[in-house]
Order: sequence, then structure tokens, then C-alpha cells
Amino acid sequence: MTEDERYESLRHCKWVDEVIPDAPWVVTEEFLDKHNIDFVAHDSLPYADASGAGNDVYEHVKKLGKFKETQRTDGISTSDIIMRIVKDYNEYVMRNLARGYTRKDLGVSYVKEKRLRVNMGLKNLRDRVKQHQEKVGEKWSTVAKLQEEWVENADRWVAGFLEKFEEGCHSMGTAIKERIQERLIKAQSSDFGSLLQYDSYDSDEAKENDEDEDEDELFEDVKE
Repeated sequence: MTEDERYESLRHCKWVDEVIPDAPWVVTEEFLDKHNIDFVAHDSLPYADASGAGNDVYEHVKKLGKFKETQRTDGISTSDIIMRIVKDYNEYVMRNLARGYTRKDLGVSYVKEKRLRVNMGLKNLRDRVKQHQEKVGEKWSTVAKLQEEWVENADRWVAGFLEKFEEGCHSMGTAIKERIQERLIKAQSSDFGSLLQYDSYDSDEAKENDEDEDEDELFEDVKE
């Protein structure tokens, strides 16, 4: 900003009633009386007197009791703003070139402008690549999470299948065992019934033989 631009910007501040151009760095009592200035407001840090008259340009005003201390705001003071611009000068120029300012407006040479524009393009490319990598990383993270869930579900499914299979095998084995036992019981019952029937037949035959023998003996007795 030029000096006139700074004056004009101050006139648009809410609490500014009047702007005095060409104000001296060291404020004297005559200057205060001339412009009817009651107080000088500034932070309390000592500012060197370029004339060598003192260590603080506001020392005389402080002695007069017309100095009011203000609180500094970090990053708002002119010195801090200038330091930030100087520190990040290339970014400052690149940002303003992107906003539409010309290299002449910024006091930049043709070569530096082209170099900064190339750097701006590379920076944008790096940002896009980084964003793409982050998106790919998020997708890979989602895929890995789904894979972990699938593996967990697969393990659970396999365990459930094996459990059901073991239960089925156990039930099948029990059913086969019961069926074999039923068959054995039926076979044993059938054999026992046949044996009883055979014993009854032998008893009847022996009884008939005994009766025949008795009849023969009786017949012989009658003949005699």
C-alpha cells in the first residue's frame, strides 16, 4: 500500500474522526497542542528514537501523562503482517497472481512470474495427487475392513457348519446304533421263539411215544 492508500484506509475505520498526513515519528508537545490531541494510544513496548534523543519515541508523551496503553493483537500489527509477507513471499505472490494481479502490480520480473506459475501448477498437482491418495487410502481401508468382516463371518460360518455336521453325524450314529439294536433284539426274539416251538414239538412226540408204548403193553397183557 502506498502512503495515500494507507491514509484512505484509515478514514474508513469506524473510530477514526480525522487523519493527519505526514505525522512525525516523534510526537512533540507542540504537535499535540496544534491538533488538539488529548491522548496518544499505543502499546507500551519501547520504540527507538531515530534522532537519538531517547530510547523511546513515546517517552515525552508518557511524562506528560497523555499516553494510553493498548493491547497488541498477535498477527495484526504492521510489523507482524510484513514479517509474514516476507517469510511467505512466494506464496503471497502466487496467491495474488491467482487472484488476477499482474506481475507489474506485484513488482515481479517476467522470469520469476513464470517460475512461480510453474511452482503453482506443481503445487496444485501435488495437492490433487495427495487428495487422490487419501481417497484411495480410504477405499483400501474400507476394503480391508470388509475383508476382515468377511474372514470373521467365514470363520463363524465354518465353525457353525462343523458344529451342525458333528451334531448330524452324532444323530446319524445314534440312529444307526438304535436300528442295529432293534434288529438284534428282533433276531434274538425270533430265535428264542423257534427254540421254544422246537422244544414243545419234542415234548409232544415223546409223549406220543410213551402213550404208544403203554398201549402196546396193555394189549400184550390182554392177550395173555
